Amino acid sequence: MRKLWSATEGLGLERIVVHARSAEPETDELRSRMLHFSNAGGQELVLRESGPIETPIATLSEYRQKVVQLRQRGLVYPFEIIEMLTPEPEGTRTQLPPGTFTEYDLDEHNRLVPVDRPYGKNEAGIVVGIIRNYTPRYPEGMTRVILLGDPSHSLGSVAEPECRRIIEALSPIGTPRPLCSCIPAASSS
Repeated sequence: MRKLWSATEGLGLERIVVHARSAEPETDELRSRMLHFSNAGGQELVLRESGPIETPIATLSEYRQKVVQLRQRGLVYPFEIIEMLTPEPEGTRTQLPPGTFTEYDLDEHNRLVPVDRPYGKNEAGIVVGIIRNYTPRYPEGMTRVILLGDPSHSLGSVAEPECRRIIEALSPIGTPRPLCSCIPAASSS
């Protein structure tokens, strides 16, 4: 399986789905199965088995298209980093504690306010927000400001709209206590 997967590197594949018929061990009766091979994040090859899927393959959403295009260029979409840093508490196996993310953007007075919109609808080349992770040591949540460059906007360049958000984000967002800032670097070069 690993030998075959390495042959697909650089093709932009997210998943390979094989429709196969296999014999039941007890009865030798053939049954249809779907084998899903994926390599989310490029770290671990995952095989999942399911029953046959009767619905046609859906086209990629605008969000998934951006994820694929950036992966083809060797870049990571910022919302994929957010998903990694704030896993769901149930049904996820990871070393990171569960968490939440609240996206912020500028209002008409150029102040950062929480926004409720689908991932990927940011208008600037930077994503600003607050992540909160829940651990036994911090059951109320460890809160941090996060700034992520978005290479899908002007190759991740920092101009006036991005600078406004960075300046606002370095001031505490809606809280009297200082927050630490986690600023992963993103570069288009």
